[in-house]
Amino acid sequence: MKNIKLQKGFTLVEMMVAMTIFVIFMGVVLQSYLSIVTMQKEANEYRVMYSEARHIFDKFSDEVRNGTISYGQTEKVSGLGVGALSNPLKAVVLVSSDAGRAVMFRHDGVENDLEFAESLRDNFGNFVPKESFNLNSDRIKVDSFKIYISPLGDPYSPENVDKNVTQYQPKVTVFAQFQKDIGGGKTLDLDLQTTISSRSYMPGYFQDDFIFGSTVETQ
Repeated sequence: MKNIKLQKGFTLVEMMVAMTIFVIFMGVVLQSYLSIVTMQKEANEYRVMYSEARHIFDKFSDEVRNGTISYGQTEKVSGLGVGALSNPLKAVVLVSSDAGRAVMFRHDGVENDLEFAESLRDNFGNFVPKESFNLNSDRIKVDSFKIYISPLGDPYSPENVDKNVTQYQPKVTVFAQFQKDIGGGKTLDLDLQTTISSRSYMPGYFQDDFIFGSTVETQ
């Protein structure tokens, strides 16, 4: 009589245990993979936001560094009375060194946008609007853009010329908060700050001229 070899296999319990371990292992691997993908996506979104925020700051810094603060126009576009400049501001007007160009930065607290406007002087000596647009794209919101001017009084105006506390080159400090919606109820936030000294100054320029209009409501 021939010997019959018995073939051993897994029992049902052993198979269930093995499948359970496999499912748990795959769940851990999948969760780790999804976490890595999410982190990579957030990192990419943050880079996009940071790049755009830096572009805005570079634009603002260049204009302040190479322009002259128009105290009178800044008061007007900020909705303040003459000589009533107070920090923080949501708008500032700058005039180029050749007096042929003026720009305005203004924060819209309702739409969370940062508006940039430019005007050029025509042959008759009047400023004519050239363009106006938001510096931030639709993907980025500017939650806050606070501008601090120092000194608050125009250094070369007649009433301040003899006051030593105002006799120094004007500088501008800005604090900004940017936000980007990345979906799923999540947002990314970025805070930036910089201080810029103006390299040029022309006393009393265009304090009363009509450049960007008078009172502009900002929230």
